[in-house]
Amino acid sequence: LITAEQLMSMLRGVDLLQCVNSYEDYEAKLLYIRHTLYLAAKNNEPDILTNILFIISQTFPQNKLAEILHYEEEKSLLDYCFENNDMEGCKGLLKFGVYIPDDFKAKPLLMILRGVDLLQCMNSYENDEAKFLYIRHTLFIAAKNNEPYILKKVCFIISQTIPQEKIAEILHYRIENDLLFGKIPLSFCNENDDRAGCSELLRLETDIHEDMQSGLTYLKKNLSKGPQMHFIIETFPIFYQETSCLPVRLKTSIVVVIELGVFSYALTAYDLSSDFQLLQEYSKFDEFMVNCSSFAMFEAAGIGQTYQNAWIITLIIILLSLGAYAFNVIFAKVPHWLSVYCGTDSKFGRMAARITKIFLFPFIHMWNTVVHHTSEKKTKHQETQLQLDNSWKQTKLFEQGIENTGQLLLSLWTLRHLTPCIMQSGWKQLMNDSFVGIGSILSFGISYEANGIQLTLGKIIITYFSLSFSLAMMKGDKMGLDFGAKLSRVIPIFLSFLSMILTRLIMFFCLVFLNAYSWKYWTFGLAHLIFVSMIILLFETSSSDLQFKSGRKNLQVLALKIFFGALRIFSSLFFLSSSPNPDKEKHTFISQSLYCLLLLIENLMVVVPTMFYPDSYPSFVSDVSSTLVVIVCVGWAFSVICQVLYYTRCHHWKGINGPTKEGNALLIKSRMIWKENVITFNAFRCCTEGYSRMVKGSETEELHRQREEDQEDI
Repeated sequence: LITAEQLMSMLRGVDLLQCVNSYEDYEAKLLYIRHTLYLAAKNNEPDILTNILFIISQTFPQNKLAEILHYEEEKSLLDYCFENNDMEGCKGLLKFGVYIPDDFKAKPLLMILRGVDLLQCMNSYENDEAKFLYIRHTLFIAAKNNEPYILKKVCFIISQTIPQEKIAEILHYRIENDLLFGKIPLSFCNENDDRAGCSELLRLETDIHEDMQSGLTYLKKNLSKGPQMHFIIETFPIFYQETSCLPVRLKTSIVVVIELGVFSYALTAYDLSSDFQLLQEYSKFDEFMVNCSSFAMFEAAGIGQTYQNAWIITLIIILLSLGAYAFNVIFAKVPHWLSVYCGTDSKFGRMAARITKIFLFPFIHMWNTVVHHTSEKKTKHQETQLQLDNSWKQTKLFEQGIENTGQLLLSLWTLRHLTPCIMQSGWKQLMNDSFVGIGSILSFGISYEANGIQLTLGKIIITYFSLSFSLAMMKGDKMGLDFGAKLSRVIPIFLSFLSMILTRLIMFFCLVFLNAYSWKYWTFGLAHLIFVSMIILLFETSSSDLQFKSGRKNLQVLALKIFFGALRIFSSLFFLSSSPNPDKEKHTFISQSLYCLLLLIENLMVVVPTMFYPDSYPSFVSDVSSTLVVIVCVGWAFSVICQVLYYTRCHHWKGINGPTKEGNALLIKSRMIWKENVITFNAFRCCTEGYSRMVKGSETEELHRQREEDQEDI
């Protein structure tokens, strides 16, 4: 006549520990406590369940817990608690190491398990084999149900407590066609797009496989397809020491010679050699008139003065480039062996060391790079390496800003007289002349003999690609990346520079042939100078940068700021370089965006008039005006797309580049001239507040007008 619920309510006031102790036989105590535990779980009595679990933990040894907690009648204890929505009961059972079933209950139970001490759960089993089985089951359940936090804790427990020879039995355990053990845990993480879980399991995989080849072979055979497949294959070899048939120092030396020697120093040397070749050609400009009569020229009367000016400007550019190289190199740190050889005790010895360093700097830089990369104590050479890298980067920046930019514009300007002849000969002849000029420059005039027109065309193309490639490599030159990774990462930004520089060359081409006096260059240059200066000053300068303090060191810093500022302004005809201060926190999204917008406006303001004012341009320009406008617009759009692709997919800080979205806020970081520190503002809020002020202003006027009408009525 009395139901189970009534009996359970009576049991709430009973001392259960006294009830257990009323049995003398230990087996009877176990049967009583297990029977009562199942009744409490089945009838949803969380207080009694908690009390019984406490009694179990205090009175029964660990080897008897499995007989109590893992005994199953119709359902398990965990099933009863879950059906009754007794989460505290589930948590109490999970603390004793109860297995989580592989069904719909796994996900919510795993959420409870996040706050449970898994090591304590595993230690609730006295037998090592039982501990082993529990941790393996938990690992598979966590991997299958995409629980990276639990997976990380399980992997840590495995690495700290499980013997190395037993780890393979956990990670590689597999039963064909089984729902839980049918795949290895790494396959579950791969399918669930869990990169953090893949990283943790890959660390354990390196403890199993002695070499990289055996590990990759196993993964190829057992790994299922998933979104993290590429990450796993690329990351796994990183945990192993790189092996090669070549000695490490020899392999590093080959890479450094190719990267620094060929793609950096050799390109700079070719640029200077081509400048010397052009200098010789400018001094004897008569050769430029091959197959071109004076009647077919543009402004033929001024050709002599043009090439005389070009000779002077080229000489100045060469001297400035050599001076910038010597200036940057001479203040770099002198290597110890050179100091010992020259002797730094005397003033003459120190001067000899610095002069010697000017000629040996490329070899010093490459040698120190090899030593730094192959040394076990890289910190010892880190400071010297950074100083050498910075000295060369500043030299390259000057070369790109003055030498390459200046020569590109100068070559276009000098060719203006011969442009009608070049365009009349057709595109096929133009390409042929360009290739002859490139071959002559690259072979130093040995394999190909080129006239002045061909040399100038070759110089334009070489400088165009060299400038784009150098800028791209400077963007991708980051620590920790090998040469192949750098080349693959800079492809989008290289295409971006190619497109953007092409649009600027077309713009300058149209500016050159505008029927106006030389004031057109000064007007355009002054306007560009003002707008770029405003962008840099407003959005890349803080109030502390404008504070001047007396002192020799501060004067040097101020002089360098002015020098690099002027260099950035000049080079900004083609690109806007970053701030040379490595300690300054850079947030250039606004400045770079405004700069790209400025380039588009300048390009359109110069190129579009060729369509509407054809009389102001020669016929060979106005005839292709629509084509030039299309190329400028498409090239600019393509350049911006490639730039966005680079900064969001290939850049090393791609995770934090540009605006960040938090809820309904679009956060942008930038420097402001009136602020000392970097500020963060919400772009959406700025737009909505501006709109609100406009609406509020119109509403205020309406209310004021209504009040005046009411006053008149009164």
